[in-house]
Amino acid sequence: MKNRTRTFLFLFFLAAGYMALGKGNPEKDGQAQSTNNIVLGKASLWIMGQAVQVGYERTLFEGKYGSFAASAAYGLWKDLYEDGDFFNLAGKYLLGKKSHHLELSVGAAMKIHYDQYYTGQNKFDHLSWLPDVSIGYRYKKPSGHLMLGAGVGFPSLVSVTMGYAF
Repeated sequence: MKNRTRTFLFLFFLAAGYMALGKGNPEKDGQAQSTNNIVLGKASLWIMGQAVQVGYERTLFEGKYGSFAASAAYGLWKDLYEDGDFFNLAGKYLLGKKSHHLELSVGAAMKIHYDQYYTGQNKFDHLSWLPDVSIGYRYKKPSGHLMLGAGVGFPSLVSVTMGYAF
């Protein structure tokens, strides 16, 4: 099940990235084209463990004071007793217009638990759903390619993010 899930997610992110190519904002008043897509990596510390994720984010709407984006991510998590896969869907509001942004995120996370602590085997145990909320700081120039971020929230207590925008 693990290999099929990872293969499906890889193909999903590959297709989403391919479809998003070339759909940036049109150039306005001689300014450089804004980047609307981000491929990102995230590392976070949880209460009893840690998680790493890879994801895709798409800016859906840009307003006068900020923007709204949707993101999907896949990762691996590990704590003292279990480990598993992690899926995340979230909506993000970015307050700020230039390079510095306040990032507010609300979404849902699904954890797939694999029980290896009690049985010694890495097999499916159960699913759990969690709310995923966070607040953080993001640095990204409107037409730049580098994105850096840090935040606090739940279920991840502290997280750092690095991404490539296109």
